[in-house]
Amino acid sequence: IWLQQRTDEELLRRFDELLLDKEPSEGLAVMYLTKARYAFGAGRYEESGEWAEKMSEIARAVGSDYILAEAEARRGTAVAYHDIAQGIAILEEAAMLAERTGNSSALGLSLNNVAFEYMLRGDLQRNLRYRTRALEQAQKVQSPTAQAWGNAMMAQAHHYLGDLEKAREHAEIAVRSVRVMERIWHTSYALYVLAHVKVLAGEVDDAAALIQEGQEIARSHSDLQGMGYGRSIGGELSLLRGEPEKVISMYESVPTADIVSFESWVAAEAYLAVGKADIAEQIAGEMIQPDSWFRSEGLRIRGMIAAGRARYDEAENDFSSAMELARTQGYRVEEGRSLYEYGRMLATRGDRDAARKCFGQALRLFREIGAHAYADRTERAISELLAA
Repeated sequence: IWLQQRTDEELLRRFDELLLDKEPSEGLAVMYLTKARYAFGAGRYEESGEWAEKMSEIARAVGSDYILAEAEARRGTAVAYHDIAQGIAILEEAAMLAERTGNSSALGLSLNNVAFEYMLRGDLQRNLRYRTRALEQAQKVQSPTAQAWGNAMMAQAHHYLGDLEKAREHAEIAVRSVRVMERIWHTSYALYVLAHVKVLAGEVDDAAALIQEGQEIARSHSDLQGMGYGRSIGGELSLLRGEPEKVISMYESVPTADIVSFESWVAAEAYLAVGKADIAEQIAGEMIQPDSWFRSEGLRIRGMIAAGRARYDEAENDFSSAMELARTQGYRVEEGRSLYEYGRMLATRGDRDAARKCFGQALRLFREIGAHAYADRTERAISELLAA
């Protein structure tokens, strides 16, 4: 009730009053959990971790492993924002503790969040395995909301691995589910994952409508990550439509602190498209980190920057590294994007035969996975090459 009816300041004052009771109890632990959730939703991840750690201390003091599982799931989620490896370790321990104590809520949270962290590290297969376990858990406890979320995340996992048929199947189940439920903060994700499949498939009008609806829900719940997810999909759609200025305009109105990591490539590519290579280079440099899901996109964009400066050897190295990494990760859409950009560089350099071969490989990949919007763009590039 306080979350829905009070301002941030009033909410925090009320929590402080309730937390004056220092005697460890299960009720006090739940209050700390609420504050950890609130801080996390507001984007204050370090503070969320601190509240979750206090909850863990209380759970240990009262001897409740059931509550401890929930606390550690929350703490691991917060810790992962500055130390993914440590966050994963905490979350995996929390999942085992939750399973042992029968805490289905903590188990679902741990499985889903450790999946997300593996995704950020570029381990897309492990992301899928944990998402599968999370959905199975949601089905076991017969939770409609958890099943909707689980199907949405299964769609996302299959999407990144290039299985757009399975992605669409799970996304449509998720959307059908949320349509008959009360709107909650993660309703938007079901809409987004279906929108993303439709962006790749070239169903642009449907995709745009779903993105807009998802963004409205994310804003109404002040979900920073959800708003970022919506921007990344909407930005990709704008880039495919040849509207980089629209992407830049969108980001100019977003505080830097609110931009989440998985939307960086969209912003970088938009700045590069309008000739602001220095800004694009800075963003790409931040993306090229070891064990990062975004490293392949960062390498591709750095290759595009080098190609635009006629530094073709550097560009070729970056494109080769991007393609190799994307193949290793199983990130097929990004492999196709890198092939396409490599082909463009070869065409600019005057190596028409190699460019045509590269475009052909990209086209076959895009058609195979159903990314028809990218396939159509590649066919236009082939036509231009042949006409030159």
